[in-house]
Amino acid sequence: MNADAMERARSLAYDVLGRWLSGAVDEALWQDMRGLFWQDADAAFNEDEEAARYQRFIGFNVLPFASVYLEAEGQLGGRVSTEALDHYAASGFTPPADAPAPDHVAVELAFMSRLSAFRAEALKAGAQPAADRWGERLQAFMTDHVLHWMPIFLLSLRRQEDDRYAVLADMLLEVVLDHHAALPPVSPAAQARPEAPDLMARPETTLKDIAVYVTRPVWSGLFVARDDIGRLGRTLGAPIGFGDRGQIMTNLFRSAVSYDRLNALLDALRYLVDSQRFALEAISEAYPTQGVADAVTPWVERLRGTSRLIDALASGARQLEQGG
Repeated sequence: MNADAMERARSLAYDVLGRWLSGAVDEALWQDMRGLFWQDADAAFNEDEEAARYQRFIGFNVLPFASVYLEAEGQLGGRVSTEALDHYAASGFTPPADAPAPDHVAVELAFMSRLSAFRAEALKAGAQPAADRWGERLQAFMTDHVLHWMPIFLLSLRRQEDDRYAVLADMLLEVVLDHHAALPPVSPAAQARPEAPDLMARPETTLKDIAVYVTRPVWSGLFVARDDIGRLGRTLGAPIGFGDRGQIMTNLFRSAVSYDRLNALLDALRYLVDSQRFALEAISEAYPTQGVADAVTPWVERLRGTSRLIDALASGARQLEQGG
């Protein structure tokens, strides 16, 4: 496949996968997905079932916003959203009016699809300088933004109990990483991750503080979805109650203490942390570029910090209060 055809194929992949991750799933999109990724899938399609599946795994569970992963408070907006908008503005891209946020994965993939399409057209026309400019803008967006959060989102999506979304996550991760490796490198922008608190050095640390720490991706190194917490609760036989992710994780910690299951919970969390670290290290080994290293290394360091926190809790290094 020549260079312009390959770039056009990548543009199509970003477009189709982005539309799927926006929740706009219909019969036509399903046929496109089957043609690209699931040729052996059952041709039957049920729009209501797919809408419910999307709402469970994306709308309610694995949140598809860069700011959730990279902001200290784990909430929408802030510097991360502005960063995405700056990249869009530099290339004349305006997010759809109905987009839930500029840093939604579907918006970012739509932007990447457009840049890839422009690069493909330039390559086909033999306009190498224009192709290089579009490639530089795409690579800058990947290196400075996408690689710093999308792999974490996709690894969490892959972990959920749905074969279709697991395949989708694997496909998108491969497309992004292969594309990044194929484009010429660019000088990365400076990155500043919010500092993770040293909970074990704080005498007032409570179980709630630990639970919130675990559910803040930029602190703990992984995104713990609602269904992840639910599976932990069912495995331990400990209730999780209701609320946001921080609250139900707090409930799980308190239940684990009450039912004398704290060590089992810590073992289960250690497994999640280790699995995430192994997956990220595998990405670094498969794609040994500076851009991937710069994006992955801070996550691995945060995961190691979470492992140390779990070890300290398991060894009884300090007595935690259940209040807070």
